[in-house]
Amino acid sequence: MNIRVKANHVEVTPALKEYAEKKMAKLDKFFDNIQSVVVELLVEEVSDVNARQVVRTTVYASGSIIRAEAAAKDMYAGIDNIFDKLGVQLKRHHDRQRDYKHRDSGKRLFRPVLHAESDAPHHNEFTQDDLYIPEPLEAEEAVRLLKERQIPFLVFRNFQSEAINVIYPMGDNEFGLVEP
Repeated sequence: MNIRVKANHVEVTPALKEYAEKKMAKLDKFFDNIQSVVVELLVEEVSDVNARQVVRTTVYASGSIIRAEAAAKDMYAGIDNIFDKLGVQLKRHHDRQRDYKHRDSGKRLFRPVLHAESDAPHHNEFTQDDLYIPEPLEAEEAVRLLKERQIPFLVFRNFQSEAINVIYPMGDNEFGLVEP
C-alpha cells in the first residue's frame, strides 16, 4: 500500500508524518486490497478553534475511491478520527464486494428430469436451441412448441412484454409461466 502525506498551510513534522503513515498502514485490516492512501493535512481559518485542524483522506481500493474528512483540535486527534471513519467505510465496502460476489451462489440449477412412467419419448440431452427461442413469441405459440418438441421447459421472449419468460408443463394439459 502506498501512503502519501500532503500538507496545506501547515508544516508536517517527521513525527506527524510517521504517525499518519503508521495509522493508515493499519487500514488493511479492514480491507486488504488498498492500492494507495493520500492524507492531506490542512489548517482552515474558521472561528471554531476545535475545527481548524482538518484531515482529509482519499483511499484508492479495488477500483473504488473512498473519501473521509475530520476536523479536530489537533492533527493527531484528526488522524485518529479519520482512521475510525475510514474503518467503517472500508468494512462496508468489503461487505458490499463480498455480497456482490456471492449473491448468485444460492441459486439452484434446473436440471431437466423425465420419468420412466411418462408416455412421452425420452430425451437425455437438450441443446440450447431446443430450450430457447430468441425471437418474440405469443404464450400460446410457446405452448405449442413445448408440446411439439416434448421438452421439460422453454425459454422465450414474450411478444407483448418483450421480457424473457419460461413456460413449463404442469400436467393435465396445464402449463406454468414464469415472468419477471
